[in-house]
Amino acid sequence: CPITGWENICEVAHLLPKQNENWVCYSINPYNSTSDSTDPNNLLLLREDLHSAFDNKAFILVPKQGRQVLHFIAYMPPVTDIFHNREI
Repeated sequence: CPITGWENICEVAHLLPKQNENWVCYSINPYNSTSDSTDPNNLLLLREDLHSAFDNKAFILVPKQGRQVLHFIAYMPPVTDIFHNREI
């Protein structure tokens, strides 16, 4: 997990969800190498609890000065306190 550094209990998260695969194919395909939601550029290995939080829209990834930074929208102690505004 690039956020926590954990190597165990990690899951593959889709940046653009699988259920939006048709949107990827028809809307942003010129910017993507493939319309497949399993493209490695669309995958992020996350610790299990962070994967669940990401799927529940508790945090987003925000580009900041050439970096990707975590921003929590929902407060989830102690995770928010530790990882809010952390670069990945």
